Amino acid sequence: RQDRGGDVVTEASPTDEVFFLIEGRVRVVGRGEPPREVHGPAVLGFEDMLEGRPCQLTITDAFDGLVLHLPARQV
Repeated sequence: RQDRGGDVVTEASPTDEVFFLIEGRVRVVGRGEPPREVHGPAVLGFEDMLEGRPCQLTITDAFDGLVLHLPARQV
């Protein structure tokens, strides 16, 4: 489980993992868009990882989610 209120990943950080939100909710902010909630199950950071660019979003576990971090080399 991710610590409530902690960042899963921050905008502009290297993308060397893909994040699977198994259950719960996270808050997603970035790209100049308003914050939004994402409900599990969901995959986060996959496009950034595929394109080899830094993370375009900050993902915060504001709602007690279960997040699986998978290194890019295992995808």
